[in-house]
Amino acid sequence: MELEEEIVLEDDIDIIDILDFGFPRHLHVRPNYIEDMDDLGFFRRFRLMKPTVMFILDLVEDQLEFDNDLNNSGEDGEIYRNRKSYFSINVQLVCDSDLRINNIVARWPGSTHDATIFNNSRLRARFEGGEFGGGILLGDSGYPLKSYLLTPFANPATHAQQLYNESHIRTRNCIERANGVLKKKISSPVLWT
Repeated sequence: MELEEEIVLEDDIDIIDILDFGFPRHLHVRPNYIEDMDDLGFFRRFRLMKPTVMFILDLVEDQLEFDNDLNNSGEDGEIYRNRKSYFSINVQLVCDSDLRINNIVARWPGSTHDATIFNNSRLRARFEGGEFGGGILLGDSGYPLKSYLLTPFANPATHAQQLYNESHIRTRNCIERANGVLKKKISSPVLWT
């Protein structure tokens, strides 16, 4: 029998926060690198000395916004935490075989499923309205199979299905390459972690 983690509330403020903002779906405990790491380890990781970081924090502390202290992300901040446990925006990107971007939707929280974004997009409505004639889209297994949206077989049973999946993967590689081109053009480690 496994013991569940016990949640310890430090003071009455924690209880008030839960009453005001609701119990967090996931408690994310951030490491305290300043206290937990020695000077050399800290410098190797961040390329800054601890006194320098503390000096900079003192300068900018008044400018930081803390609506509440639940992960510094506001009341709805947790919806931006993706499956890898960091905050992000989920982007739908469609490109052609020449890596030209034809459609982009960049407004959904990181926890949003790809199919939800597609189902609520104008692109889906345009395809269902017949605007693209016999055009097709290729999507991964996270998308629903439609007459205009082809997805791979989950468990290919025949040789033909295996060949289809291989062709599908090779063709869909265009979007991965387009993402790579974007990452090189916008080379911020904050954006592409």
